[in-house]
Amino acid sequence: MTRKEVVAVVTTLLGYRYEVITVTPAIFVESARRAGWDKRSSPFSEALAPLVNLRVTENIFAIISGIASEAIREVADNNERALIIRAFLETIAARRDGIRVLGLISRVFQGVQLPWRDEWVPIINDVITSMAIDFINKVNS
Repeated sequence: MTRKEVVAVVTTLLGYRYEVITVTPAIFVESARRAGWDKRSSPFSEALAPLVNLRVTENIFAIISGIASEAIREVADNNERALIIRAFLETIAARRDGIRVLGLISRVFQGVQLPWRDEWVPIINDVITSMAIDFINKVNS
């Protein structure tokens, strides 16, 4: 089987809610494509689910790097890539420690120059701003 065939098969199983041990960047991006870039739709929602309980270490940057590289390689449309990035970041933001993790990601991105940095930073900032607005709205309600 080719790499694309393996990714297709595993993504299909993920869509049927089979538990996969690891969601690789290729499976992550393919699941987004199959879900029409909608984070609430299967199989993308299943690919995002492990991020909620992921232990945050330096591995988060390996995950980001893998997803970013795969998205650039496989998704030509900037808007579709932005939907993948936003879904990833919003899933991180929904965690109990979401603002801390997003702050960490933002600080690291300030100090490094990666080929896809300019695509991610505005979305990171937008997600953090949205979180702050949501918090203020909740406090004022």
